[in-house]
Amino acid sequence: SPLRSSITLLAQCRALGLSVPPLSTPPATASIPTLILSGEYDATTAPSWARVAAASLPDAANLLIPEAGHAV
Repeated sequence: SPLRSSITLLAQCRALGLSVPPLSTPPATASIPTLILSGEYDATTAPSWARVAAASLPDAANLLIPEAGHAV
């Protein structure tokens, strides 16, 4: 996906010691019940991103799966 490719590119830049500005995305919006699943050790989409998304959704449930990675 484009987001995954961007994250990989940013990680490679950081590994080379290059300065990269943070990604800026608009907050998630939806008026329907939304379930957000995160793995505790997810290196692709960090659990902190799920918390931010859940905070902007009025009817969100954010579930963190202990000892799990991205394949939740």
